[in-house]
Amino acid sequence: TSRILTALFVEIRNTNAAAKVGVPELVAATKPDIVLTMEVLFARGACSETQEQFLHCWEQAMILAGQNKYFGELAWTIVGNQQNQGRQRQFALCRDWVLLLRWAAGLGGRKHLETVVEMAVSAGRGCLLMEVLEDLALHPDIKMDIKEILDEKTFLGRELPKHPPQRCDPARTTVTRSQLPSTLPRYEPATSAQWVSRPEEVLQIRRVLEARASSGDLRVGLDSEWGCRPEAPPSVFQLAIRDFIWVVDAMSLPSEVGALLTWLLRAEVQLFGFHFVSDVTRLQRLVDAELPWHKVLDLQREAMRRENTGQMPGLSRLCEMYLAKLLDKSLQCSNWDQRPLSPEQICYAGSDA
Repeated sequence: TSRILTALFVEIRNTNAAAKVGVPELVAATKPDIVLTMEVLFARGACSETQEQFLHCWEQAMILAGQNKYFGELAWTIVGNQQNQGRQRQFALCRDWVLLLRWAAGLGGRKHLETVVEMAVSAGRGCLLMEVLEDLALHPDIKMDIKEILDEKTFLGRELPKHPPQRCDPARTTVTRSQLPSTLPRYEPATSAQWVSRPEEVLQIRRVLEARASSGDLRVGLDSEWGCRPEAPPSVFQLAIRDFIWVVDAMSLPSEVGALLTWLLRAEVQLFGFHFVSDVTRLQRLVDAELPWHKVLDLQREAMRRENTGQMPGLSRLCEMYLAKLLDKSLQCSNWDQRPLSPEQICYAGSDA
């Protein structure tokens, strides 16, 4: 199927055949596959009728991306030939965002590019996009725009605005980016993360959590990390409470992690995540039953509601605004399937939770 579609797209691009077919006919022929519809309209070229339908399909595609419903092998069929040798893994992990950037460039205007980059950064793919940017079959000006947006969203290669430190006002709960001092202290957890790789250690985690839950209010931060296999469960599962941080080897302990997750989601415990829809896609592969994932309060969505800007803020940005600390994200795209993990990876994973 992939080879047939590749041949189809090549034919459409090289012969301009799509331009000879009406937009309603194209949409009817490619439904309900929104990716196929978008790409055929993209290849058809600009006209008012195409642009209107393309924008309508774009909105549907962005809804799917926001729900973490990715485009799969068809995305690779369309953009996979842009990869350069040595960057296959990076390209494979952000191929959906590459495809969305391709379509955003076709729509014109910077705001669509900004939306895609914001979502990619929130999904943990910002640094991968930066790595493969030079491979993309986009106009140099578009690539420059994407790089500038990535720099802004992830603070790669750019210093924070140079302003003198300001005295803390107890009445304020946040600071704006323009108020951030030129150098902020790095965020350091109050306790060191513990690496968990044995079943009995997972049981001990549950005992600690049960004891804390029985004595009163218990709040648990959840997170996960994964490698390059698209359909695999997470490689690492992290939990954090006020005075404990656990980084669990989910590759070695899938059933134990699944049992712990099941208990957490059914217990009287407050759970917190960040852009947790991405984690759910992986974590639900560790459990057999349907679980109330909605119990996990997504702090990214909560921040969007409070800021009311319509944008999806990253964890680094919120750490700077609410804690006045810099969160190191340099290991976000490291190899989480390797064993043993480095001490730096364990620390990074614990800090995220």
